[in-house]
This record gives sequence, C-alpha cells and structure tokens, in this order.
Amino acid sequence: MIDMKKIKILMGILLVVMLLAGCGKSENAQKADEMINSLGVITIDSRAQIEEAECAVDTLSEKEKESLEYYSTLLSAREKYDEIYAEQEALAEEKYNEVINSSRISVEDAYTMLADIRCENMNVISFREQLENLIECSGVFYEEGSYNATAEFYLQFGDVWAEVDSNLYGGAIYDGKVLGDDSNGFLFMEETGGVHINPFTNRLSEVEFYIRFGKEKMYIEWGASAYYLTRRE
Repeated sequence: MIDMKKIKILMGILLVVMLLAGCGKSENAQKADEMINSLGVITIDSRAQIEEAECAVDTLSEKEKESLEYYSTLLSAREKYDEIYAEQEALAEEKYNEVINSSRISVEDAYTMLADIRCENMNVISFREQLENLIECSGVFYEEGSYNATAEFYLQFGDVWAEVDSNLYGGAIYDGKVLGDDSNGFLFMEETGGVHINPFTNRLSEVEFYIRFGKEKMYIEWGASAYYLTRRE
C-alpha cells in the first residue's frame, strides 16, 4: 500500500530543493563575486582589477546582482581607489608646480620628483617624457681624435637650459635656452654664444654657436665650422 504521507514529505523536500536551487547564484554571478573577493588591499595599481570586476557585474541581470555576496566590497574598493587617485593627482600638480617654479633644478632631480607619480595629468606626463629625453641627450659626445663635449641640462622657472663643457676643444659655450627639435634624430636645439680659441694665433674670439642635441649625436656649428659628435660608449 502506498504511503501517501511519505510521498507528501518527499514532494515537499523536492520542492524546497528546487526553490533553493532557483535562489542560488548563476555561474556569471559566482565569477563576479570571486573577482570582487580577490581585490585585496586597494592601491594605485588596483584600477584594472576593479574595472574588470565592475564590467563583470555590469553584464549581470538585476536578479543576479541581488545574489552577489561582495557587491558592497566592490563599491568600497571603487571609493577607496578614487580617493587614492585624487591624492596622486594633487601630488602631481604640487610637484609639477614645484619643478617649474624652481630657480634652478637639474633635469635628473626634476625627473626623480615626478617619476613615481601615477596619474593621467597630461602636463605631468608630457613634461616627464621631455625630461627623459633630455637625460638621454646628456653626457659625453666626441669626434674620434678631435673634439669632444659634455652636455648637461637644467631647468630654470620651467625653461630648459643647456650647459655644454667645450673646454676640451678649445672653446667655451655660454648656457642657452633649449627648444624642441624633431629633425634627423635630434630632439632639442639651442642657439647661443661663446668664445673659441684660434689655434694659430691662440687668441679668443666671440662666436655664435648653433647646437642640436640627440640621444646618439650632438651637432655643433660655429662660423664656417661644424662637427657631428657621437656619444661616448
């Protein structure tokens, strides 16, 4: 004889199981929760991970979003990251202004001040790239068996100036403002003055120098003379 009481109990259990299964997380919701739970300590480097989790949540239906266990964690992570990023933006602006308002600061020191700042401030990004190029254009350049020169750069109230030590080829070049250049591999140029020793009379004469700076070569021209100097290895 069929035990109707037992059948009713089994059907009730089956119904509860089905209801519970319907209330569970979908596979996509489970993956989104796992992404959120793996965020860890939020730093300036957490942006990509947060955005990946946010994208995963955005693909969910409203019902799936309601099943998320760590959604509030994601909201807190976004808020914390935005705070950190705002601090970096403020720091970038502060350091940038400090550099460009300095009466004199070496390119290397200026770059060090801005190197670790993480932000999307285009003034800072483009300025930092310029500093990198200036550093790569500095150093000793020479012509085999002949002239050589050392180029160093510094900033004065935001303007770039070049110090060229030309004593080794019988002359001295005054500091000059540096302008951008983009021809034949040269990144910067300056027009300045100085003195040159006449090797025949041993007398100093005032001359105008035209210099172009590149990462591998330096071009120096004065009067009828012009030289390409190559970076010393």
